[in-house]
Amino acid sequence: MRHAAGLALATLLLAGCAAASPAAVPVERSTTTPTPTPSASSPQRVGRAQDSVDADSTISVTALKLRTPFEGRFKPDRKGFVYAGLEVKVCVARNTGQPIAVSWAPWSLEYESGVVVPAASSYSAEWWDEPLYPPHDHVVRVGRCVRGWIPFEVQFGQPDRVTYTPGSGMALEWTVGG
Repeated sequence: MRHAAGLALATLLLAGCAAASPAAVPVERSTTTPTPTPSASSPQRVGRAQDSVDADSTISVTALKLRTPFEGRFKPDRKGFVYAGLEVKVCVARNTGQPIAVSWAPWSLEYESGVVVPAASSYSAEWWDEPLYPPHDHVVRVGRCVRGWIPFEVQFGQPDRVTYTPGSGMALEWTVGG
């Protein structure tokens, strides 16, 4: 019986609220537009930082700039190819698990045609004057960053996207050009 009376009272209160004029209900309005959280489904422009998050870590990842051609002391051996250089920066904000090691492996360039270009597999640090990003398993501690250039051997001009696909954490994407 007590439950039925409470239900009836709640129904009357809801009916009263529905009948109230809109002016009687205070409305809070935000003067700022919320910034969407970047994700793999919402690529950012090259130059913007994004977070890659998994259960144990948060890292800030930035594809800083893409340069095509990426001039060095030597040209690619394959006819019609040039080097493209991608300057990247990775900062470890949080890590409670295994040490975080960075390398060229998660990075690739993509074209609208579907062509995917991985980072160069053979190189010499002496080929370029710019500092290279660590190519193989360089451990980065919490609160530290690593920055440098990654060379790619390309044939098709400027790519449309840069992708970062770590073994764990969120895959990220940046758009290139206008």
